[in-house]
Amino acid sequence: MDMDEYISLVKTTGATPLVGINMSSGWRWNRKTDGLKEAIALMQYCKDRNFKVEYWYLDNEPYQDDSNGGAKTPEDYAGLINTYVPAMKAFEPNIKIVVNWNAGFKNKRTEYDKLIRLAGANIDVIDAHWYWSWSDTSWEKWLEKTPMAQWTGYTYEGDIQYFRQMVKELGFPNIKLASFEWNTGPTNIGNSLTASRAAFAHAEMMMQFISGGLDYAVFWPIQWPDEASKARSFVNTTTNTANPNYQLFKYLGKMQGGTLTGTQITKAGKDMVSIAVQDADQKTLRMCILNKNTKDMVTDIQLD
Repeated sequence: MDMDEYISLVKTTGATPLVGINMSSGWRWNRKTDGLKEAIALMQYCKDRNFKVEYWYLDNEPYQDDSNGGAKTPEDYAGLINTYVPAMKAFEPNIKIVVNWNAGFKNKRTEYDKLIRLAGANIDVIDAHWYWSWSDTSWEKWLEKTPMAQWTGYTYEGDIQYFRQMVKELGFPNIKLASFEWNTGPTNIGNSLTASRAAFAHAEMMMQFISGGLDYAVFWPIQWPDEASKARSFVNTTTNTANPNYQLFKYLGKMQGGTLTGTQITKAGKDMVSIAVQDADQKTLRMCILNKNTKDMVTDIQLD
């Protein structure tokens, strides 16, 4: 879609807009001044159309070899951030800046140290893309470990905790954490992770996001036409119907804005996870219990 379509869609749905700035083209072709002018022109375009955008993200996966102009070092990316953000905040002081760097905070700690030390003052949110088991996705692998963990050995909840400590140690404790692309890895034809089974993995990831206190999460993709993505998308492009994860998202989404309540499975707790969230009005308590055993279980759950 073009920008006008996006503006119309956001206004119709009431979604929170997130708009990207292309820093890479100016960097790639040695036209940084033109790139900066283009960024401010896009902000002016939104303002002229009464389209209030608070969150702006700067490039996408700049660390990848297939990024526009090739992979950037933390120093390259930090330099661009420090060039663009002062100009953007001079135009609109109350915006939030989202930057994107590699997942695996402990494994990439040296890179994060450089990026945050150089540009932390101009960063409001760091976005890490989380795709569970990218090259080896299966139902059997998901059942193997409770709670589910990444290739680094960290759970998603553990990674969130590591991030909080990391930014605190680097002197920027107020930087928030997002995953603006998250999902399982691609599900190839014949893979045992069907749409129904993928929904369970999606649920456990989101449960860890909630229990860990992740600030922002955006599932990707809503829909995608290739066979490897149909089972892990939100919408099946063959049938144009919602995948089973729709019901889980609908339920877990209602937990937003609530208060996390401590839960403990006290009976038959092996390979089971749970979360409980009290609504802001304190009238409703929502619980989600995930059974990763291959049979029905009877359990007791204790709330704090």
